[in-house]
Amino acid sequence: ADALAISDSTGNSFHLAGSLLDLSNTTVTLKLMGETGSDTFVHTLASGEPAIRMANSNLSLTGGGRALVNFGVDSGPAITQGGVALIATNTSGTTKTINVTGQLLRMSGVNLTDTNTQVQLSNMTVSASSNMLQINSNTGATSVSLAGPLLSDTGGTLSTSGTFLLAFGLSGGGTLNSATASPLIQFTNTTLTTGSFLIVSDPSSAINLKGSLLNATNSSLTVNGFALVSVFASSSLTTSATTAPLINLSGGSLTLGTGVRAVHMGGFFLSSPSATLSGPLFKADGTTITPSQTFPFIEISGGASLTTGGSILDLTNTSLNLGTQPLSSLTGGSTLTNTAGPV
Repeated sequence: ADALAISDSTGNSFHLAGSLLDLSNTTVTLKLMGETGSDTFVHTLASGEPAIRMANSNLSLTGGGRALVNFGVDSGPAITQGGVALIATNTSGTTKTINVTGQLLRMSGVNLTDTNTQVQLSNMTVSASSNMLQINSNTGATSVSLAGPLLSDTGGTLSTSGTFLLAFGLSGGGTLNSATASPLIQFTNTTLTTGSFLIVSDPSSAINLKGSLLNATNSSLTVNGFALVSVFASSSLTTSATTAPLINLSGGSLTLGTGVRAVHMGGFFLSSPSATLSGPLFKADGTTITPSQTFPFIEISGGASLTTGGSILDLTNTSLNLGTQPLSSLTGGSTLTNTAGPV
């Protein structure tokens, strides 16, 4: 099928309740989920109810750049959305896949009120040609609020040639405010291959968290983009009311490709980004870390500032061989501060 539904932007209205797709032991291929233009689309979901549910199934979207789940609006006041985006589980013992040419989840102008995790994956193979998760508006500044975690994966294989989580705006930035103390993203026995893991970009984009950005247990993470975490321009990254590290790895491995930093903050055109963390920056216990050895592990430039409420780097049963590179490099009037040690 081409799509589940389309409309022509002439004052049409969709008022739907329950999951859009509920797949069990099946394979579905669509060009896109839907196309409603400027028409009204209201989707009512109960607590914990997903927009898409999959059990032992395969799903592909072939339309260029389209998201599997799109929550929110591009203009006007943010809307309130209940339920969650996606629950996909695989107990079949064979590979089950989700393939999208756009994002797994795109968010813009929305208050997500469900305290359950928005994207819940178990033993799935997921590929996104664009960014896996994206916060942006096609028309200007946008804001997204989360009552619960954003994504959890257990036993899956996830890959994207873009960024795993991208926040940006065309004029005024893209903002994510998370109210949960749980990690925003949780991996358990996950294999991930991505460009950058997080990019916060464009003027005034911001991510504000109450817990860790990433908690990964016995997972294999490969980053081939610019950095594991990157904050550009006058964007900001903040954690508050938590002592959890921004990045928390237990077991598993982290491989940074050629030229990839663990953390990069860079200002340009007289605008400087900032990161203010109430807890540590990076913690690893029993993790095999393979740095690029061509750039510093942490690079701060262009007047950017990074402040941590705990250690900058906390390694237990973990080795880090940076070759001839420093742990951190500051240029262009940048600032690195920790309010509690060790470094």
